[in-house]
Amino acid sequence: MQQKIHRVKKILISFLICCVMVLQTPALLLAEETAGETPAVETEKETADAVQEPEPSEEPTPQVTVEPTPTSTPTPTPDVTEEPEISAEPTPTSTPTPTPQEKEETVQEPQAQESEQGKAPVSGSGWKQSGQGEYRYYYNSHSYFSDGWHDVEGRRFYFDESGYIQTGWLKIGKATYYLKKTGEPGVIGAMLTGWQNIGSQRFYFKASGASKGQMFTGWQNVGNYRYYFKASGGDGVLGSLWKGWLKQDGKIYFLKRTGDKGIMGRLLTGWQNIDSERFYFKQTGASKGQMFIGWQNVGEYRYYFKASGTYGVRGSLWKGWLKQNDQVYYLKQTGEKVIMGRLLTGWQNIGGKTFYFKQTGDLKGAMFQGFQNIDKKTYYFSETGTYGTRGYLYTGWQEIDKITYYFEPEGAKGVKGQMATGWTDIGKYRFYFMQTGEYKGKMLTGFQSIAGTKYFFKRTGADGIKGAMLKGAQSIDGVKYFFDEKGRLEEGYRTIKGLIANAMKPMGYTLYIWGGGHDSWSGGDAVRYGVNPHWKTFFDSQGSDYTYTKYRENEDGEYYYGYGLDCSGFVGWTVYNTIYTKTGQNNCTTTSGATGELYADRGWGSYKEGFSSPSFRPGDVVGYDGHVWMILGKCSDGSYVVMHSSPQGVKLSGTVTPSTGSSDSKAVQLANRYMDKYFSAFTDKFPSDGLVCGNTYLEDSKSTTLYRFRWSLGGSGVMDDPDGYVNMSAEEILEDLFC
Repeated sequence: MQQKIHRVKKILISFLICCVMVLQTPALLLAEETAGETPAVETEKETADAVQEPEPSEEPTPQVTVEPTPTSTPTPTPDVTEEPEISAEPTPTSTPTPTPQEKEETVQEPQAQESEQGKAPVSGSGWKQSGQGEYRYYYNSHSYFSDGWHDVEGRRFYFDESGYIQTGWLKIGKATYYLKKTGEPGVIGAMLTGWQNIGSQRFYFKASGASKGQMFTGWQNVGNYRYYFKASGGDGVLGSLWKGWLKQDGKIYFLKRTGDKGIMGRLLTGWQNIDSERFYFKQTGASKGQMFIGWQNVGEYRYYFKASGTYGVRGSLWKGWLKQNDQVYYLKQTGEKVIMGRLLTGWQNIGGKTFYFKQTGDLKGAMFQGFQNIDKKTYYFSETGTYGTRGYLYTGWQEIDKITYYFEPEGAKGVKGQMATGWTDIGKYRFYFMQTGEYKGKMLTGFQSIAGTKYFFKRTGADGIKGAMLKGAQSIDGVKYFFDEKGRLEEGYRTIKGLIANAMKPMGYTLYIWGGGHDSWSGGDAVRYGVNPHWKTFFDSQGSDYTYTKYRENEDGEYYYGYGLDCSGFVGWTVYNTIYTKTGQNNCTTTSGATGELYADRGWGSYKEGFSSPSFRPGDVVGYDGHVWMILGKCSDGSYVVMHSSPQGVKLSGTVTPSTGSSDSKAVQLANRYMDKYFSAFTDKFPSDGLVCGNTYLEDSKSTTLYRFRWSLGGSGVMDDPDGYVNMSAEEILEDLFC
């Protein structure tokens, strides 16, 4: 009976022990180290930037004295030395592969022993200290934990095979842990988790899960941030938090050097200020946090980051002037956030001077030098000098390679600095600058022939005087000359060549208008010296369906004066602009049938009626009652090139071959060739406009009688022919005028 009672007691005791063991579960997380292990908060200059600021209107004068000359290619490299390896910051062995989630390692957790064999019984439970100062934990009067991890009162401890707790660094397989080395019973030996300061270093131990307490090494994510923990070294070094610059697999990173828990050691991304310099670190992807070097696009803008140098120099944002591979760039020296360091393109004002930087392509941002065409305008940018001087836009009078040019001194972007070409009024004088060719923009001096007309431009004088066009009576090299109000040389201008050249001025852009050129109002076309700009405006407004019949006269019986010229209006305007040099002199325009008689009555030449065979020479005015024209020249087949205004407008035409009546005469061929080449706007608009003149242009018909007016040449005649045009063929005259 006693044995039975003893057996029951034994069974009951065993059951109670099992219940106690089942009820022993982890309660609270281990509190962080406090005394001697709390991190101090420091002030760090590193700041993250994300907000754009407005760009300053003008760049200040750059403070650059030495021109950097990078050596590396093809990656642009400014003037900084190659980055040395820094022994104080060894390259970690692990690869910085991003880990979205911590990789957990399962650790074998052996069960505590139920009893302690071979040990003297000890009364009671709890922490007991040996004579050597080591601690055991008894969960009843004679049993203690041993051989592995056990949770006691919300803390985790590691017990050896003898049941004594471990302290300090603990390695189990590939995992490293840290167990408190000091404290009261129940605290000493407790597993540390989370952020911890141990000695002078900072560590992170996994806070939960199967691998709770394992020390982090290599690249790790803690919360929303990324850190690097040293992947090699002995106790107290392995797993310590990396701070500052880190080079790994050729990539450079920066981890915050200061800050409280979770801030110190954080991997920086995006724009950052570090030690008074500015850097950019990749924000996403496999190489997140990698420092940018060389040319890089950040958002919609382009920047340059130094590609060599020591830590804190390499990767820093370049500001100001930069020379690379014989090209010069400028990156903004001032501004907040994404403005400072931005590559400038297009027109820019720097230090009070204007520059232009290429806007697109492989050399985007390259500074223009020398002569450059921008938006079909020509400019010149300095090719010599230091930064801030080389490349600046020339304005005003400039002598380049012993040639004088003029560049617009004022105006908005794209206007200021435009090179003058053609006729240009500067101050109170008029100048002429070459319009095309190798010497485009060159200021002309001395005697010059422009569009068949002779002028003289001063050979000497200061800027703004040299090159000025002369007018009036002038003595040049001991010879007296007279120039009209337009600067045209009076002597020799009243020539057959001058007459034909004047006839070309409204050609190809002046439409046929009934009564055009017959107006007598003050300053009207009949007495106009020079081309009416309204002629071209009206021409541009019309299409290929133009018909002069719509513009004969309006409902009030008034003609559309100023829109164009009819046949006699064209001849009269041409003669006026050859004989006279001012607006408002005697009218040279009358009806077509009376034009020849008018000029003969004024004593300018001879008049003849009736022709059975053609007998004309260059400059002759020929017509009948209904049409009038001028002769340009004769061809070898007897056909004539004529100048006239007939529907649709002022043009060259050719007569048929007199002997055969062929419309494919040499004169027609010449007229077609020159109209198509030199007056393409007219021929494109009126491709079907006939350039063939029939026999009525060569001889009398049943209904018409031709007349011919011929200019008196030399002596007391109003015309002269020093160029010998009256003896030239039509082909020779056209080549002389145009080629």
